[in-house]
Amino acid sequence: MFSDFLYYITVLNYLSSASAAAIPRNSKSNGVFKLNFSSYSLRELDDKDIPEFVKRDVKEATVSNKDNFYITDMYLGSNKQKVSVELDTGSSDLWVIGKDSGIDTTYGTYDSSSSSSYKKLNGDLDIGYFDGSHAKGDYVTDSASLSSNGDFTLKDFQFGVATDTSKSIGMFGIGLTALESTDDKYPNFPQALKDQGYIKKNAYSLYLSSNDDASGTVLFGGIDHAKYSGDLVKIDINSDNRLNIQLEKMSANGNSVDIGTGVTLDSGATYSYLNSDNLQKLADAVGATKQSDGHFGWSSCGDAPESLTVSFKGIDIKMGRDYLGGTLKTKNGNQMKYCSLKFFVNDNQSTLGNNFLRSVYAVYDLDDKTISLAEAKYTSDEDIETIS
Repeated sequence: MFSDFLYYITVLNYLSSASAAAIPRNSKSNGVFKLNFSSYSLRELDDKDIPEFVKRDVKEATVSNKDNFYITDMYLGSNKQKVSVELDTGSSDLWVIGKDSGIDTTYGTYDSSSSSSYKKLNGDLDIGYFDGSHAKGDYVTDSASLSSNGDFTLKDFQFGVATDTSKSIGMFGIGLTALESTDDKYPNFPQALKDQGYIKKNAYSLYLSSNDDASGTVLFGGIDHAKYSGDLVKIDINSDNRLNIQLEKMSANGNSVDIGTGVTLDSGATYSYLNSDNLQKLADAVGATKQSDGHFGWSSCGDAPESLTVSFKGIDIKMGRDYLGGTLKTKNGNQMKYCSLKFFVNDNQSTLGNNFLRSVYAVYDLDDKTISLAEAKYTSDEDIETIS
C-alpha cells in the first residue's frame, strides 16, 4: 500500500484484538507457488541476476527489491505482456498502467487492444493510498500469470487498468477481498489461485530474510518450516477488511511499555508507524529523543538499544538494532544527520512494515482470518509443505 521511494515516510494503522495458538504441521503435498525476491540497492537488475522460471512441484517466479519496495513481473493477456507491479500485503487490488494513459513509466504498460482475451467490465477503478497517491481507470478481465511461459495462468482474471495515476508502477495487492476498491467484490490474486485450483487454501507465507541477505520468498499456499525457529503462533485478524493483529507491548533496555493497538503487517511499508502517544512511549523506552525535523532518533546508532522486543498474545519477536534505527534519507534524497528511529507517527493507522517483517516468518491465512508468526531463521534450507 505504500511506495517508499528513497525512504519516503508514509503511514498506516488498524485497530483489532487477537488470540494465539500453535499451528500443527500439514501433510506434505503439491499446490504451492513460490515467489522469490532479491534485494538490490538503488540499481536496476541485470538479466544475470534473475533466475529462470523453474518448473517443479513448487512453482517459482521472481520478485526483486528496488529502492525498498518489492516488485514482481506479471504476464497479462493472450500475448503475455510483461508488466512490473509492487507486491503489497496492505491492499487487495491488482492494477497496472494502461498503454494509452500517457503515463511515463519504466515498469511496463498493458495494451488491451493487443489481447484477444481482454474484456472490459462495468466497474470503475478508483483507489487511493495513504501517501496521497491514487489510481483511476477501468476494471477488466484477462489472463494473468507470474510465468512468462504461461505454466501458471489465471483465466478471466479481474484487475484494474489505470488511465490516471500519480504512481509510476502498478500495485499487486494480496490482502482481503473486502478491501478491494469496488463495491462488487471479486476473487483477487490469492483467492483466484485457490478458486482455479492452483493452491488448496487462500493463504500465503512471507519471508523477507535479513538485511545482509539478498533473498526472500512469498509462498502462495505453503509454509517453509526451515525459515523460522520455535512454534508458529496463530493470531486472529479481527478486522473485516484489513490484515490486522493486536500489538500488546514493546520493551528494550529493561523498559516495557504497553501499546495495546491493532497493527497491519504490511510489505508495502518500509518502516513502521504508531500514533503519537504510543510513539512517544516507544521513544522513551529506547532512549530516542525528538530531533529538529520532528522525528525521533539518537545522535549515533551506537546509542540505540541492541534489540527491541515486540510482544503479541502468545509470542515475543525480537528486532535487532539495525531494524530499530539507522541513518536514513528523506523524500528529497538528503541524508539525515542523526540515527533515526525507524518508527514514525500516524495518528490514524498503525503499521509494522518491513523493518519488523524482516525479523519474522509470517503466514497470512485469508480463509481462516489469522496471521501466524514465528521468529525468522535466516537460512537457504527449505522444508516446504502445503497449507490445506
